[in-house]
Amino acid sequence: MRRVDTIYSAIGRFVVAWSDLEYCLDLLVLSARDRSSQPEIPHQLDDKLKFLKDSVKRRPELAPFAEAINKLSADIRAVKDGRHDYVHGTIIDMTEEARPMVVTLHRLLQPSKKLRRPPLKITGHQINSAADDAHRLADRALDMAEAVRKPPQLN
Repeated sequence: MRRVDTIYSAIGRFVVAWSDLEYCLDLLVLSARDRSSQPEIPHQLDDKLKFLKDSVKRRPELAPFAEAINKLSADIRAVKDGRHDYVHGTIIDMTEEARPMVVTLHRLLQPSKKLRRPPLKITGHQINSAADDAHRLADRALDMAEAVRKPPQLN
């Protein structure tokens, strides 16, 4: 196996992990929405996170989950730029002599209204670690979706 294949494998693993996260986040959005006043479901990540923030403010029954949902949203925001680098970046340099191998990812065209993201030097291990983080966030989103959907227990 070529050394660069470890990078390709790590990126593929990350993409699958992020897809799991987005799916579980979608379940949370569906669980948190009020069908009568929120018929539109967001599709973009930033819109989903804003939707959740607005939902916990607007719906009193979500108040017990507000802190956990807001923390989850903040944690997802903190790693989302890395996702863009892994998914949309291209390898512009490889340092094969390094152990582990280091690649530089870069995106040529970037949004004009945001700060330009510099090239990112990264290893397969770092990408796999990001995939593990995405899986943990997915687990939290799924747990939160289940908690929001369950009726409260009366004592």
